[in-house]
Amino acid sequence: MDFSYMDYATVAKKKEYPNFFESPIFKDRSEFETLLRDYRNSKLQLDKLLAILKERTTSNYFDKVYKATMMADSYSEKVFPLYKYILPDAMIDDWLSTVDPHNIEHPARDHSLHQTLTAYIVGKMLGYGDVSEGLMIGDKSLLKRCAEILHDNTKADYLRAYIKKIDKKFDVKSKDYDMDWAVKVVYETAIIAALFHDMGYPWQFINKLTSKIKGDIFDKVNGLSLDAKGAVKEMTGRLLLFPFYGYDAAKMKAHKKDDKRIAMQLIEKGLMESHGMPGALSFMSLNKRVDDLTEDNRRDRATFKLILDWAALAIMMHDMPKHYWGNGKESKKPENPILRLDFEKDPISCIISIADILEEFNRPCSMFKHINEDKKNGVDEHVRVNYDYACGSSELEINGKELTVRYCYESEEEKSHNEKHRKNEVFEYLDEKVGYIDLSSWGVEVKPCEVEVKK
Repeated sequence: MDFSYMDYATVAKKKEYPNFFESPIFKDRSEFETLLRDYRNSKLQLDKLLAILKERTTSNYFDKVYKATMMADSYSEKVFPLYKYILPDAMIDDWLSTVDPHNIEHPARDHSLHQTLTAYIVGKMLGYGDVSEGLMIGDKSLLKRCAEILHDNTKADYLRAYIKKIDKKFDVKSKDYDMDWAVKVVYETAIIAALFHDMGYPWQFINKLTSKIKGDIFDKVNGLSLDAKGAVKEMTGRLLLFPFYGYDAAKMKAHKKDDKRIAMQLIEKGLMESHGMPGALSFMSLNKRVDDLTEDNRRDRATFKLILDWAALAIMMHDMPKHYWGNGKESKKPENPILRLDFEKDPISCIISIADILEEFNRPCSMFKHINEDKKNGVDEHVRVNYDYACGSSELEINGKELTVRYCYESEEEKSHNEKHRKNEVFEYLDEKVGYIDLSSWGVEVKPCEVEVKK
């Protein structure tokens, strides 16, 4: 299965985002009207921002970002309508993250285009919601396997217990919660998580959200002010807490001191050193704000709550490999194995994490050059920037019982520059014995990552 911007632009963008469940019905729209009025009176409106962004980018890059952002924003109105009022701030930070230094190996990263293309990868892997299409693992599609996990796999008992708390009438044998329901939940959750998995990056984005929307969590999430105890309080009773106890409900309820101490340490690291947990908390806060204004008569209210919390879990876990490995990369012994993702326990987090590393194609690397012909007194007065990318496509191939990840670069130079990092990353994520993601239930052998030149 291959992934590229060309494929997205010609085929995938014609596929609609899922819309299985009803949009929220609001009790009182007056607060939204107030936000809209403030937004219209502000100096930074979306149309003005887009005009500025167009001046700062090439027409080709702007066209891609514009289309991707508008698609995500249109879909987000169902998930959290308040998102439209903070979109200008999000786009500013996104452009800054593209042109500002990221690190030595990867000078800059975008997120608007990246998140939409990650959602495209997820959609294609899951057959765009069709259980007979998408990535095939043996005789079953990936989507079918995920739906079966949600519906009746004992390793995912915590998910069914979770929705049972929300809806006491929950029963997988009923027509409201049958296998078709599970398929829809899996697909919608995965797309939502993919579209917003990087919303916690960078921290400046969180600060902007804080100033725009006031809520229980946002009063505390400001820079790095939210401590582990505060985070645990917000997570209590939510899916976000399960990974820190190995997705073991009994272990979480036992309240053993050592288990709690380890969980607190990992949560503190997640807050201080990742964008996944802040993003998940932000996502939860935005949705709580919507929930407070929503009527309680939605037929699918319990399902929608499950989708949002499961998506938040995936947003958090996609950025946990660094904490899973800790200082154990050199010895190839993960420091915190309790964080390892098991496909049969949390398939959505696994899929988002895989799609995140596959979406390396078309990620712009901003290159700045002085325009020599404009020299004055020996100094260049003008600077030109382009938004070229190094990786043109990626592939996930399952051939019999072998799984291979492949990256295709535009030149030999770019291949040489990125090869070591790509191979290390795929090992850290997918190695059968110690990789962050446990795909043993797929019954495949993960082969070493391949990196090649393909124009």
